[in-house]
Amino acid sequence: MKKIIRYVIGISLIVIFLGIVYSTLNYAQAAGLVFSNTPNQQGKDPSTPTPQYDLNRLITQQIPVYCGETSFVLDTSAKLMKESQILVGEVRTGGSQMGEVIGILSFGHSIERDSGTFFMTIPGLGPNNESLTCILGYGMNWQFFDDEGNKLPLIDSL
Repeated sequence: MKKIIRYVIGISLIVIFLGIVYSTLNYAQAAGLVFSNTPNQQGKDPSTPTPQYDLNRLITQQIPVYCGETSFVLDTSAKLMKESQILVGEVRTGGSQMGEVIGILSFGHSIERDSGTFFMTIPGLGPNNESLTCILGYGMNWQFFDDEGNKLPLIDSL
């Protein structure tokens, strides 16, 4: 009986944790902190309208996301998965260059395994206010393309 209660409590804590992560990200989106505008690029005419996602055409989906303490997740990516972080970008409030950094998106790729993982790191969300990194997706057999859509050989892509 005690084992069953422990399992129920453990599952409940996991569900509560994932609910907190989901609601935090959902709040950021609803408040316009993530998708309200994309950043202006330097050298662009300020009178040109900034592109935006039409939020009326997007839907919220509950998907499984696994998160952990940032150093554990990224160390596992590097050591076990043999991935190197090859892309890193900031998520800022309002999509503005001047907005506060609320997350870091990154992509780790392994040439040896031909695999890659997309991550989102959220500062201050973990226990003791440390950063939390979530695995957004993992894939294999990656193909890379140049700006004109031409496929790059794997050796030259990284």
